[in-house]
Amino acid sequence: MRNLVSIILALILLAVGTTGPALAQSGADLLEEVQARYESIDGIQSRFVQTVESEFASARRTEGTLYLAGARYRVETDQQTFVTDGSTTWIYSPAQKQVIINRASDDGSDLTPQTFFTDYAARYAVDTSRDTTVAGTAFTVLDLKPSVPEASFDHVRLWVNPVSRIIERLRVRDANGSVITIRLRDISVNPGLSDTTFRFDPPEDVEIVDLRSS
Repeated sequence: MRNLVSIILALILLAVGTTGPALAQSGADLLEEVQARYESIDGIQSRFVQTVESEFASARRTEGTLYLAGARYRVETDQQTFVTDGSTTWIYSPAQKQVIINRASDDGSDLTPQTFFTDYAARYAVDTSRDTTVAGTAFTVLDLKPSVPEASFDHVRLWVNPVSRIIERLRVRDANGSVITIRLRDISVNPGLSDTTFRFDPPEDVEIVDLRSS
């Protein structure tokens, strides 16, 4: 009997010992595939809902449309429009009738759609990986931890569509404890975005604040 119990325990330990690395490797492979997927497509277009929660302020909810192609993006909400062509950024506030123009950051310090969707493989390592189903849709959930000091978040959770390899939902926490959740819907891959999508022509009746010379 002791021998049988020992064998069973040994098999359990073996199973536990092999499951952890296998999941971690699978998650790491998926993260690389997600990175490669975003690099291979021309862009995506999607509706989004973003929620920002902090112990220092009330939760803020924002809805809008996202256009993303590599380092270029356009984010349109009722309050503001953010646009960059990779070298120049425009922030348009209709209520203030103002457009702020600046150079796009090239050091990865700014939080942009690229930070949230296409820039994980080089800065984070997979901590855990699991499969789940949300509202009838299958996802692989990846929990990430920083692998380099310059990582923007101290924890990341991604909901990846295992078929499209597209991130459809994410939750990140920064060093101050603020939590940002973004959910995408009506996602269109390779929607044929033109260069004009990632440029902004200010209306004639707005104030233009150009920070590129400062």
